[in-house]
Amino acid sequence: MGWLVVVSALACAAPSTAQTQTDPKRLAVQEVERLSGEIGATAGCLWTFSETALRETRSAALLADLLQREGFQVERGVAGMPTAFVATWGSVLAMTGVDLLTQPKLLAQARADFEKRMGGTPYRSPIPTGQKPPLP
Repeated sequence: MGWLVVVSALACAAPSTAQTQTDPKRLAVQEVERLSGEIGATAGCLWTFSETALRETRSAALLADLLQREGFQVERGVAGMPTAFVATWGSVLAMTGVDLLTQPKLLAQARADFEKRMGGTPYRSPIPTGQKPPLP
């Protein structure tokens, strides 16, 4: 579950140099290295808790709190389940890359929300312009 933080960071991070803009693998490695301590600590806590399904109160709280600290809006107790939560970033729910590539309006909304949250800094996607998803 610690990888969720990495994915969130990668989805929201704007590369700071021309080199990272052209090398998404380097950006991913840098983000994983930067977050390695937190990823390890989170994984260790989840392992230590060893909670069973629908009784993962400490695990759910840990992950929801972590996402909230990272700027997500967290709704807890979703669908009447005390351990279920939904995390959103602005007005855009987490979605797959295929969703963003196949629905230009969603991508435009995500970019606008990012720019607003980042004080006007434009979003620079690691996905090459014109990339089509590998659909069957």
